[in-house]
Amino acid sequence: LFAAGIILFIMVTHPPPFAKATPKDPHYKTISANRLDLFWKLHSRNKAGGLDFFSESFRDLITSLLSFDPTHRPSLAEIKAHEWYNGPVPTYEEIKEEFDKRKKALDEENMRDSDPIPESEVNPNIFTNHTVHRGVGGDLEEDSKLPSLKRQCAEYVPEFKRYSQFFSTSQLDDLFNTLAVFAEKVTTEFEFADDEYSAKLNVLEEDTKIALTVNILKVEDQDKYCVEVVKNSGDRFIFNGIYNKLKAFFGGHANSTEES
Repeated sequence: LFAAGIILFIMVTHPPPFAKATPKDPHYKTISANRLDLFWKLHSRNKAGGLDFFSESFRDLITSLLSFDPTHRPSLAEIKAHEWYNGPVPTYEEIKEEFDKRKKALDEENMRDSDPIPESEVNPNIFTNHTVHRGVGGDLEEDSKLPSLKRQCAEYVPEFKRYSQFFSTSQLDDLFNTLAVFAEKVTTEFEFADDEYSAKLNVLEEDTKIALTVNILKVEDQDKYCVEVVKNSGDRFIFNGIYNKLKAFFGGHANSTEES
């Protein structure tokens, strides 16, 4: 039932309530410390209507389901008797209409074809297969000659799709160069693969290190690519913000969808 509470929270709000159910997690810490007002305040940011985005009965049910003390969590019978559980239920047509609207909004968000194309000129040395560190002043500490590399573009696998990806009809080299500019300007550490169009990046946000991998993948039988961003380690909420920053950085390169 604890897991069901997490799933229900995601269905209503989209992001998860916390990364890990441990007092060390900054969001679950508010639950374990009985600071539920702070928990809902954090999750109300950027929500339409603020705290009123969540009904009082929904907040009450989620709060009990995610209680730090398992003995304070409700039984299945208590959940079925809860006000929120017995609230109004949408019809099949209303559900379909809502999901169609959400999909359209997500497609429009991912489509940034009206945005300007970012500058993508970089020093070719940046693609050398080694880790590059920034010095205290922000300058690159290492530099080396460009080796002879023959990268292959990996195939996009629709079955492994993730929310942190977008599509582009831009040229492969332009996408890879834009990724290099992002790595050079935003990350603290980066390393480019020598056999694929892929890079491992480390980004420092809010004093937290987020490790991620960015892959540029070829969509089969179509003249377009998928830019896929994978979290390797770090806080999920901060990663979401970094992904949105990267997608915005690509600007007009994010000009397609999977279906179009």
